Amino acid sequence: MDKLELRAVSLLNADSNDVAIPDFVEFYINDEPLSDKINEFLNPADKVLSKFTSVLGTMELTNFDRLKIRQLQGESINRADLEEFFPAAHFDQKPIFDELKLDKILVYCCAECGDYKCGGYFIRVAQTPDTVTWKLESDGKELSFTFSKREYSSELNSYLNELE
Repeated sequence: MDKLELRAVSLLNADSNDVAIPDFVEFYINDEPLSDKINEFLNPADKVLSKFTSVLGTMELTNFDRLKIRQLQGESINRADLEEFFPAAHFDQKPIFDELKLDKILVYCCAECGDYKCGGYFIRVAQTPDTVTWKLESDGKELSFTFSKREYSSELNSYLNELE
């Protein structure tokens, strides 16, 4: 089984051309950043973190993180949930709700605006009673990771507790 960890990282000393946003929460899989695994898998012209950032830990409002964790846990999010986190009187809910309706989950988003329409990296999540599998697909190739559901849920719930 693979192991997921969410780690706060700061890359303030990194070359500014290498990292779009220096402080975020990175997805570590088997002690290696997911962004590095994607770079190795896809060999993109621009490295993941040069244009994109993790969807966790980059927004001042932790409600974005709460929604993303719920999504990663396989929970569906409806309009009432969205209203609880982002009241329509104060937020344009449409772009958030449009992203949440996708059949895949954004894990690295545009570093400038966070909008999935600007590109990013998405995973598909499949669950069994005992496992959670992440799949990133591109050009017929697949990068996948399978986690113990118990350990996976524990890690995500620990992160949620830190947000309290």
